[in-house]
Parts: sequence; C-alpha cells; structure tokens
Amino acid sequence: MLAVACAWVISWHPRRSALIDPLAKREERKALIILGLVGAIIAELSGTNQTLAFVIFGVGALVRFRTALDDPKLTGKAIIVVVIGLACEMGSWAMAVFVTAFTWLLCLWLEAQVSCRIKIQVDANGDAQTVYNAVQTYLSKRKCKVHSSAIKTEKRQVSFLILVPQDLSPQQLETELQETIPQPEECEVSIQAV
Repeated sequence: MLAVACAWVISWHPRRSALIDPLAKREERKALIILGLVGAIIAELSGTNQTLAFVIFGVGALVRFRTALDDPKLTGKAIIVVVIGLACEMGSWAMAVFVTAFTWLLCLWLEAQVSCRIKIQVDANGDAQTVYNAVQTYLSKRKCKVHSSAIKTEKRQVSFLILVPQDLSPQQLETELQETIPQPEECEVSIQAV
C-alpha cells in the first residue's frame, strides 16, 4: 500500500507537459500507480531469491517489448499477472491472493471514471455560446466532472475535458449530446475517450 501511495504522489506531480495532452497524462498517471504496485511485488518476491529478480526483469521486458500491448495500463496488468503466477509457483499463495484482490480493487478505483475530450465545431449559422451553455448544463445533469472548457470564437469551436461516470458510455454521451445541442445540424460533435 505504501508503494501505491508513493507512486500516486509521484504520478500526480505537476507537469507542464500535462497541459499539452491532459488525457494521455491522466492515463500515464494510472499506469505509474500500477507499476508502483508491480515494483513492490517484485521486491517482495526477489527478497526470497535474488536470481528471481533477473527472471522477473526478463519477463517484464518480454511482455513490454515483444507483445502488441499498446496500452501502458494493460502492460502493467500483464506484468502483475506474470508476477502473481511466479508467486503461486513459489508457494506464496497468500501473497498471490492478496495481490490479486488488491490489484482488482485498485483497477476498479482507477477506472471509476473515463476521461473524455469533447469538441464541437459550430458552423457559421450556429451560436458557439448557446452550444457551450447547453453542453455545460447537460454535463452537470449527467454528473460529469468538467476539468476544463473553452470557447474558441475565431475557430467557432467549443471544447471540454471531462470525467465521465462509469454508467455513461462515450457513445451514449455523444448520442445524448446530439439531442441536447440546439440546432444539431449546425454542429459536428467529436468525442475522444481514453
């Protein structure tokens, strides 16, 4: 738990690069927390056998660089699963069960909300401020947390960076937004979920 807490502190360190792509940085933070847990498990297992540390490092490199796992969270989960398998083989069943339960709860907590970026392009006949107000009202009704929002009047664009509750899918969000926006034929909605 201490490893996860320390990884959380480091992952939420304010970074200037987070302003460039805040969605990607949020997902990187989740991956760092999971990797903090991986490090704690590896240290615990390699304490009983020093050569096991090299085996675990090799397995981690194999999973990371020889598989088609593009998502860093999935890579972290894959490494944890391999380490749990090693713990089971070494007879550390209590640790394997604890790590499995803790990892499951940690992933449930980290995935409680999905990050989304909403961009709405308003054509020349539409009013960006009206669209902005309608979307803002809709997001508050659906209990979405708005991290940032902007109206770019010169580009006639409205954008939001939000956290979507688990019970609302990005596809459902897009459909409901199309119904919420005044004059939807004058707007092009684009939602990027991470």
